[in-house]
Amino acid sequence: MKIIALCMGACIGALFRCLIMEIFAYFYIGSNIALLFVNSFGCFVSGIVLSLEILDKTVLSFFIFAGFLSSFTTFSSFILQLYSYVVAIESLNAITFLVMSIFYGFLLFALGVKIGTVIK
Repeated sequence: MKIIALCMGACIGALFRCLIMEIFAYFYIGSNIALLFVNSFGCFVSGIVLSLEILDKTVLSFFIFAGFLSSFTTFSSFILQLYSYVVAIESLNAITFLVMSIFYGFLLFALGVKIGTVIK
């Protein structure tokens, strides 16, 4: 049952990621901003779910973390964007993207934990 939950979560996470990236592209917003948004939002959701304490290897945990959030946010996309800045010798963009990703990811994760604690 856990494998099915993981697969279902991964399909939904990938679909949502694709939809958000397409929405950003439709409004001519760069893929780097879309990636920052997706990853930061994923951190926010992770914070909420973490504070609700459903991480004990339940089927729901596999669906949300191993499935949905793992396919919704990907470290490889983050690294690919960072690498493209480095290869293009856009040092300021690379550093800005790196710092903003970590800063907003942590900030939104902490906010998610706070909100989840209030909900709980």
